[in-house]
Amino acid sequence: MNAFKDPEPNSKDWKNRQRTLIVSSRGVTATHRQLISDIFDLIANAKRDSKIERKGQKQVIDDLCNERSCNNYLFFESHKHTDLFMWVCKSPAGPSLKFEVKEIHTTLELKL
Repeated sequence: MNAFKDPEPNSKDWKNRQRTLIVSSRGVTATHRQLISDIFDLIANAKRDSKIERKGQKQVIDDLCNERSCNNYLFFESHKHTDLFMWVCKSPAGPSLKFEVKEIHTTLELKL
């Protein structure tokens, strides 16, 4: 069954098949990778992929989402190894949001 063509929402066979692809660009630091790993652990139906180049990223990520039957994606891009930006998008032609990630605290820093 295709992830994009579900049965009617009122039927008993319907399941929420929203999958999220998590991708990062080249040049992310270790702290950024740990944050991405923490977010991956929080999202239920997430799939991870390797790093991609910045050039032509939208088309490449849309193709990856189509191959892996993902409806959404989170793309983390790093600028100058200091700034981290997170793209939250609906694939292939949905809305997208861009956030700047600041004050990163990972689970490794927490002492519970």
